[in-house]
Amino acid sequence: FMLTKFLPCIDKGNPLREEDVDCTVSDIGALYFHQENNCETNNILSMEVYPTIFNEKITIKYFLNETGRVRLSVYDLNGNEVDILLSENQTKGDYLIDWRGAKTNGMYMLNLILGQQVVFKKVIQQK
Repeated sequence: FMLTKFLPCIDKGNPLREEDVDCTVSDIGALYFHQENNCETNNILSMEVYPTIFNEKITIKYFLNETGRVRLSVYDLNGNEVDILLSENQTKGDYLIDWRGAKTNGMYMLNLILGQQVVFKKVIQQK
């Protein structure tokens, strides 16, 4: 099965929700479909996570708007850091990384830091 821009689920999500990374209306379903678009997100740090409710793993897609030291970590709701997914220098561009989850079910916050820029995303683990 291959996603294309002509499928009925593409850009048919709730228009009141946050836009997809490609500056389009959110897609319906568990998969994200990236469309080349001339949007202003190429100038900001961004992160998308799918699925946001998971039992085995999640895929984290992030865009760095500049080269620099990147830190991607996971926190529980008590503010405890439960995992560090990366802490290294990276160049401007798109990246993908998987996270296999924590030892216990619950809600977690992903924290992406590049210089003074910070992005948070909420995920829920249910095994």
